[in-house]
Amino acid sequence: MLDAEKLIYYEEIINRYGKKIWLRCRFADIDSGGQTFADAVQDVSQTLWEILKRSSIEEFRANEEHLVKGVTKNIILRYLKKKKRYEPLTDSHQISGAVEEHDEETLIAELRAYLPPNDQKLLDLYLKGLSLEEIADNMGVQYAAARQQKSRMINKMKTIYKKLNNKG
Repeated sequence: MLDAEKLIYYEEIINRYGKKIWLRCRFADIDSGGQTFADAVQDVSQTLWEILKRSSIEEFRANEEHLVKGVTKNIILRYLKKKKRYEPLTDSHQISGAVEEHDEETLIAELRAYLPPNDQKLLDLYLKGLSLEEIADNMGVQYAAARQQKSRMINKMKTIYKKLNNKG
């Protein structure tokens, strides 16, 4: 039988870190049609639950932030390796690294301001969690065009971040 206290604590962890996990997986650009992204987020949640089940709440709580960041990073790396697109997160996935150092919402708002209006609209839909099919319908383009536009928008954000980071 599950320990009710652990289940409640697990829900608190997901509420506290869920958005950060979601953003890290999204900006690692590991999704293909949304499925891999959803799988990665689920894997992070499941792995955290497995770790919590094997340890005490006090042990988990003492390393909570480190565990969440570490598990998320390791799962992202695993998905990137599966796609044979592994690159160190510190080089080409600057936004992922920045998420650890900055408030995610502030970072996204700063980068969003540099995007053209069409990319801003795409980003807003993307961050709401819409599927690529829904984004394509909303923007009046075909699925392939939405996928390509999303990829370009993410690359623009990475480039903008790098330029801003080099200046500061």
